[in-house]
This record gives sequence, C-alpha cells and structure tokens, in this order.
Amino acid sequence: MDEATLIAEFERAVASRPPAPHLVAESLRLGRKIRLRRRLAAAATSALVVGLIAAIAPIAYGAHSRPAPTARGHAALPETVYSASSNGLVTPIRVAGNVVRPGIQLARMVGQGAPLAVAPDGKVIYAASAFGEITPINLASNTKGRPIRVASHMLTTVLITPDGRTAYVMEAGAGVIPVNLTRGRPGKLIRTTATQLVMTPDGKTIYAFDNYSRSVLPIRTATGTALKSIQVGERPDGTMDIAASPDSATVYVLSGSPSKSGGQITPVSTATDTPQPPIKLTGGVMDMAISPNGRTAYVTDYTRQHRYALLPVDLAARKVLRPISLPAQLYDLSGLVFTANGSMAYIAIGSSPDTHRATELIPISTATNTGLAPVRLPVSRPVLIAVSPDSSTVYVTGELLSNWEKYAVFPVRTGANSPGRPVAVPANPVALVFAP
Repeated sequence: MDEATLIAEFERAVASRPPAPHLVAESLRLGRKIRLRRRLAAAATSALVVGLIAAIAPIAYGAHSRPAPTARGHAALPETVYSASSNGLVTPIRVAGNVVRPGIQLARMVGQGAPLAVAPDGKVIYAASAFGEITPINLASNTKGRPIRVASHMLTTVLITPDGRTAYVMEAGAGVIPVNLTRGRPGKLIRTTATQLVMTPDGKTIYAFDNYSRSVLPIRTATGTALKSIQVGERPDGTMDIAASPDSATVYVLSGSPSKSGGQITPVSTATDTPQPPIKLTGGVMDMAISPNGRTAYVTDYTRQHRYALLPVDLAARKVLRPISLPAQLYDLSGLVFTANGSMAYIAIGSSPDTHRATELIPISTATNTGLAPVRLPVSRPVLIAVSPDSSTVYVTGELLSNWEKYAVFPVRTGANSPGRPVAVPANPVALVFAP
C-alpha cells in the first residue's frame, strides 16, 4: 500500500472520531520524541492535516528511548535482535555471527511508542499496526500468526503483563485496550487522551500519561480498571517523560521543555498513587531513563547551540549531580540504554547529514558518571539503540552516511568497543527489541 492510500485509509478510519488538535501535535512530537529537531518542529505545527500525515507517513520513524521489555533466561532459542520498519517488515538478526534470518512481512507500523513487545516466555513477539491489529510472531518458526483485531484506528504501543495472558494496547486518540492473548479478544476500551504507557515491573499497574493535561492515569491490570487521574507537571506546552523504578514502588514523571530553561522530576508513589514534591532541574529537559538499581535518573539536557548534556539525578538525595558533557556537533540523539548490571550506559549521537560526520556511540560509566572514548559509526542519524540481555553487544540503527535514505543496524561489542559488520534494514525503522 502506497503512502497516499495509507493516508486515505487513516482519514476514513478517524472520520467518526477525529483527534483533537492537541493530540495531533502530541502524536507528531512522540513520533520522534528523542530527536530535538522534530520535537521543536512538532511544537510549532498547528495544521491538523499536516499532523495527521506526519503521524502515519513512512518518514515518521523513531521510538521512545526505552525498547520493549525483553525476555530473559530462555536458552532454547538463540539470542536475536528484531528490527521493525514502518513498512511492516521485521528483520531478525542473530547476535552470534550477526546472521540475518528471513524477514517477516506485517502491516504498516506507526513510529510512536513501542510497537513491538516480547512475551515473557520469550517465544512470541506481538506487533502493533497502523490499522488496529496486533500480530503474533512465532520466534521458533519465524512466522506470523493470525492478527488480532483490536480497534479501527492506529495502534502505537503494546505492553504485556508478566503472566503473558494480557496485552495493553494504546489506540491513538482514543485510549487503552486490554487484550486477552489466550482467546485473542480485546476488552473494553479505557478512555484516555494519554499518549504514552509504562508498566511497573511487577506488572500490577499501567500508568498512562497525557502530556497536554499534565495528568497520569493509573490502570490496575488485575481488573483492567482505571483509577483517579494524578495531576503532575507545570507547563501544558512542555515535554514529559515517564519511567518506573525497578522495585515498582515509584513512577517518575519528567516535565519541562527543550526550548525553555527549567524542569522537574515528580515522584509518584505507586502504593498510594500520590505525587511527591518535585525535584527541580535546570536547562531544557527532553528525556529520562532510570538506572537498573533505581538510584539515579539520567535526563537529557538541551542547552543552546545544539549542545547537550546528561544530568544524573540522585533520586534518594533529590540532588542533581555534575552534568556529563556530550559532543558539540549534535543534531540527533538516541535514547539511553543500560547494561544488565547497570555498570554502563550508552547513548548514540549524530550530526547533521550535511556535515557527513559520523555518529558517536558514547559509553558512560555509571559508577563515576563520566563519558568514555566514543565509538564512531558511519551513520548520520541514530534512530534506535538497544543492548543485548547478556550486555555483550549494543545495536545502533541509523541512516548511512554513504547513501542517504538507506539504513543499517550496527553491532558494537561492548568489551572491545568496536563496530562489527552492519546489517541493511528497510528505511524508517520504528522498533528494535531483543529476544529471548
């Protein structure tokens, strides 16, 4: 299906429920949330039709900084990274030997949220489509199963409960839908204008946050019911991010703006669903990641003249630590990922395509909060980044310097900090996950 047909299908689907203008702007922003250039462009966008096209067009790639949860401890299948593109092609790449398996063709995907999710048993991946379906992929046979019809509108995020029985799916502009994976049946829509979902690691609660209203909606997975919304944040026009602590005791909400100085992290107790006093930040905040030990939040800080830094925040002491400087030639950056033991973090940083400067993968020691020698990769725009469960390899997806509009996945061995042979993938990648 070509782009014009896809847009026409989408417009017919949303005719009965047109998105509000603020949701269109938010959808555009989240489509490439981790890229400042698109953030600022999205904030400036006011035309509804432009927002609709950008939300679903093949160029809307990128994803939230955190990949979908990966399954661990299942040795029956070789460790594999799965790259998905907006055209719906999922490319499996085995970590050992960097071997590419045959691709699985699915329906088109939207470059928002987390459209791929790995089941806890490590045997199935569920993929959300732009046409309201989620499709299972059998990892042993490398084949797709029968799609589950969830809604008539585009789906952006899939989260799976730890028992593997239920998926919670975000329908853009409408709400959250629980799906019984055993029976292949969707449940009742939980209405919300939220644009992002996060699940606590214990699987008991999903938090849906709405950037426009500055509210967070708790959803209990045991009953599939929504509780009272929690009001957080300061600016209706600011960016927001949300992350859960590893012990599931706290959800942290980042609010602020990349174009304005000042921001905050608001801790929310999951036991009482009440916000705590915020931790104040400086600079233009963008994204946030929580370390595996739950002690530190790392916030991407945009200052001026395309300069970035990482702000480590001691969550217990409620104190911002010394910033970690990043290279000055920044144009795009990926999200922050951690090794399994949390001793290292990685972020990929690219320059403008016009400069023909290589992307730099920056290893960061979390013990000292210092950046180490970068690894240079021949891509101009790092779109996605993921680290293997055994922490041996970091994969970076980006646009090739030698051939614009062509993309590849580069493996980087963490021990030697050296890139391996790249694997070509279709244009406009939207997700990168590991299994098992």
